Amino acid sequence: MKDEGVIKYSQVWKRNVLPSLKEADALLAIRDALFRRHWIGTDADGVGFGNVSVRLPDNAFLITASQTGHIPHLSTVQLSMVTAVDINENTLWCTGLMPASSEAMSHAAIYAVKPDVHCVIHVHDAELWNSLIHVAPTTDAGIPYGTPDMAYALQELILDMEDNELIVMGGHPDGIISAGSNTDDAWQTLQNWSAAGKDRL
Repeated sequence: MKDEGVIKYSQVWKRNVLPSLKEADALLAIRDALFRRHWIGTDADGVGFGNVSVRLPDNAFLITASQTGHIPHLSTVQLSMVTAVDINENTLWCTGLMPASSEAMSHAAIYAVKPDVHCVIHVHDAELWNSLIHVAPTTDAGIPYGTPDMAYALQELILDMEDNELIVMGGHPDGIISAGSNTDDAWQTLQNWSAAGKDRL
């Protein structure tokens, strides 16, 4: 059964208007760029894919909300603030007018072990995924997205990386994660690997 876009973790969502956050501007700008690049969007069944987040103070982060892939231009209404995560218990706490993305646990896992990472991007690109799987660092094909196992697998891989922080999600067809010190850095890593992937075709 297809489970794309399904939130697999327990989510404690407090429906609230988000406070004004300076980090939102950069997040919204890169999200819309990812949409234009077709790295965020909807599949043939109308299910949204792809998401992006930025780190906030106090171990929080701001992420695009669940099922917003069909919207060309997001506003802060379509963002969610993750305030706490318990990977072992597969539970996430968030606030905003919409719930956090189904991939928020993966973002949280990376932020938890890489204090220098301030942006995480998750895109879908079938061509790039097929060209980079097992070329770039790749999670095991038996690990599904949105689970504690995926969170721990991402942590293990990214802790071994110093540069070009891109991970192919082996058990999540078309899924790719890029991480960087800011939105520009994460975007450039994705662009660089995209160019390298095309050279392999």
